[in-house]
Amino acid sequence: MMIPTPLDFFKQLLWLDGRPLLETIEPYRQRIFMEGLYTWDGDRPQYNLVLTGRAKKNYKSTDLILAALYRFVIWPSQAGNDCFLLANDEGQAADDLALAKKLIEANPALQVDIEVRAKELVRRDGRGSLRILPAGDVAGLHGKSYLFVGFDEIHAYRTWDIFEALALDPTRPDAMMWITSYDSIHNSPGAPLYDLVVRGRKGTDPRMYFSWYAANFTTDPNFEDVDDERRANPSMASWPDGRDYLAQQKIRLPSHKFRRLHLNLPGLPDGAAFDADQIMAAIVEGRTQLAPEPGCTYK
Repeated sequence: MMIPTPLDFFKQLLWLDGRPLLETIEPYRQRIFMEGLYTWDGDRPQYNLVLTGRAKKNYKSTDLILAALYRFVIWPSQAGNDCFLLANDEGQAADDLALAKKLIEANPALQVDIEVRAKELVRRDGRGSLRILPAGDVAGLHGKSYLFVGFDEIHAYRTWDIFEALALDPTRPDAMMWITSYDSIHNSPGAPLYDLVVRGRKGTDPRMYFSWYAANFTTDPNFEDVDDERRANPSMASWPDGRDYLAQQKIRLPSHKFRRLHLNLPGLPDGAAFDADQIMAAIVEGRTQLAPEPGCTYK
């Protein structure tokens, strides 16, 4: 059975302002959809875990919702098309679902097949629902089976408990977990996002698709030789005010928050022992070496 590709699905849809949806998705995002959702290992999808990271305002949540809708609407699954969305809190997950509802409102063809409810979308053929889950209710999430589960912004997660509760069902070879976030507040082993990024950079998990755009590193060869801000913000060209926005945020935010939100670099929790502003003030940008000072003895 031939399954339409993600881009085939998006070609049939409109964005919220009436433009063809596919025209609003930059080439790098189209590639992530095709590689993450439509790479095959025989009869099964190659990847069952997708981790995408880039800075704030680069369509991470939008792409999470589009991937969820593709799996929810298009994917033929014998066990049904139940899908879940989680975020830092239920309110943020509700915002993600609200975007899905707006997309359905903009596309009458989707309204034929999907019923919109307060906290979920339901397929009219009875094949499943797309609903939000409370990320804080770890005990209540154990044992759930799904075709797709999406996590939006896991940068504050300290433990693996939620991922243990929603582990992939081994009886469903097409089940998928999609995670999107900017870099972790807790930049140390044991924090889920830290561990996942390390695993992604090593490339030791053949069923994990890793896409990362940060000031110091990217998986995309097309963005390796650009400046730090563009490397972390691959959708910058779509912003009306471009670099002015980042310059404004750099002035207004503490440096450790600017670096995490807009450069996708590891952050510091509030109350951390080291003050990032003082550390950054001690750094001369662009300096690659410092000559010995005459009269000083170095040890």
